[in-house]
Amino acid sequence: MTSARGITVIGVNPGHNATAALMTDGHLVALQSYERETRLKNSVCWPVDLVNRYVEQAGGYDALRGIGVTNNNAYHMMVIAQGAGQPQVMGGELGEGRPYSREAGRAYDDQALKTYTDFDLPQNRAQLPLIFQNQFGIPADKIRFFDHQMTHAYSTLPFMPEDKRNERWLVFTLDGMGDGKSGTVSLYTAGSMIVLEEIPDTYSLGLIYACVTTLLGFKAYEHEYKIMGLAPYAKGAYWKPLVAKFEELLRFDPLTGAFSGQALGMMEREAALAEIIAFQRFDNVAAALQAYVEQQVENLISAWVARTGVSHIACAGGFFMNVKANQRLTRLPGVEYFAVVPSSGDESAAIGSAVLAGLEVDPSLYHPPVKGLYLGRSYDRQEIEDAIRATGAANRYVVSQPDDMAEAIADILAAGGVVARCSGAMEFGARALGNRSILADPSRLDTVTFINQAIKSRDFWMPFAPSVLQERASDYFDMSDKASPDYMMISYNATPLAREKLIAATHQGDRTLRPQIVRADWNPEYHALISAFERRTGIGAVLNTSFNIHGEPIVMSPADAISTMDRSGLRHLVLGHLLLQKRDEA
Repeated sequence: MTSARGITVIGVNPGHNATAALMTDGHLVALQSYERETRLKNSVCWPVDLVNRYVEQAGGYDALRGIGVTNNNAYHMMVIAQGAGQPQVMGGELGEGRPYSREAGRAYDDQALKTYTDFDLPQNRAQLPLIFQNQFGIPADKIRFFDHQMTHAYSTLPFMPEDKRNERWLVFTLDGMGDGKSGTVSLYTAGSMIVLEEIPDTYSLGLIYACVTTLLGFKAYEHEYKIMGLAPYAKGAYWKPLVAKFEELLRFDPLTGAFSGQALGMMEREAALAEIIAFQRFDNVAAALQAYVEQQVENLISAWVARTGVSHIACAGGFFMNVKANQRLTRLPGVEYFAVVPSSGDESAAIGSAVLAGLEVDPSLYHPPVKGLYLGRSYDRQEIEDAIRATGAANRYVVSQPDDMAEAIADILAAGGVVARCSGAMEFGARALGNRSILADPSRLDTVTFINQAIKSRDFWMPFAPSVLQERASDYFDMSDKASPDYMMISYNATPLAREKLIAATHQGDRTLRPQIVRADWNPEYHALISAFERRTGIGAVLNTSFNIHGEPIVMSPADAISTMDRSGLRHLVLGHLLLQKRDEA
């Protein structure tokens, strides 16, 4: 462990869900995705304002030791720079305007590969720091570009428990693709990361999942969770025969310890998957796909655990947003501990970029475990009151200042009300952790319909999740000491008590739940709120869903929160010290 002082770095993911992280002496100081400011979900760009704010917070470029950037592909980085910081969404839907024939697909893939190769020549790579200096004012000697998969791998360091940091770890990354790979397997020990295997993007489980998501009419790289949520409703007799067809396309063979199947480009993959799922019911496709990827990742990780004898595993990359696959991994024989990066898609690669930038300055730099992820924007009393005035909210709502906000919220929840909460520092990631959340009584199943129809406009089959007091966790789910459910990244089997008292926050298809345990030392205000609700109802948990309208980013500011209330059926809104209520509810 180093005693370094003053090593301040910034990590940036400028691609899918652009994000920046500020880190000082190995400690995460600030972390936020740019979509919260642009209000464009999964913004792709160089997050100009966010990076500039972090540079200023660090004390200027002279005080900054480096800016690490996810992605080492010169073509992608030039495209980002040419965008001049203007947020974009991901390109057209997979398959849009593209033929599904194998021959045309192969020609498309060959041309795409040539384009990438031509732009990725050494002279283009050497120009990148100067291009970013000219475009964004970043001193060329401050910026470093890191391999996409390695930024995922190094993002795991701040999420390895303190008491297990000296263990040997197998670090797995899996996603769609990045820098020509869809995953890696590495051995981390004593501060050293050694890559054991690289998985080419032609063998991508993530791209298979994304492509099927699109073929079912959803958005790739955004709606995969809907496929996962739908899967438990299908009947095994119908979906199980489909699994073998997916395995013919690509499988990880536990006997050979390698992937086997067709090494497919993007268009060929689309064509093959379109054939597999043709004329199949959507729920059966979802169930077969989910079972297929769970089995392949289990085979992959089991093989490496057996080969190396390493029992601690850490995982990162968009594939591991799949909470059901993560649940299965926590139960693998030979796995003693399972760590997964919160919001493990490309947004968290910004953490890994910051870690790598710091390690370039001091290879012995220690990265202590993160606690809570409440690292985004916060708003003081004056800013909240200014937002009330600027939006004219007091003309539409009753605005009050309760003596005890936790008790006031608990009263509303216990009476069956739904409360949106925008308080304290914004949490990082795709899953709200209480500070930008919509809350309700988890024992009332009718609440699900109300939230879906009046507020969230979500698909009816999607489950909600509970925030559970740390002291009550074992009452509601089968938690073990093999993982820590702090960030809604792992599903668990609900106990009989949870099936009764947390029914609205439990998946109705398979009776699992995706909990966040709430610790008093990480978020005392949220812990106090749930404790107050427990005193009224005996339930040590609340239903928690992200504070947004479907298709929009989670709210960031008081103005965002008021706008969401204006455009939805929300009736109660907490803004820090103030409570807003629709007049017929006051």
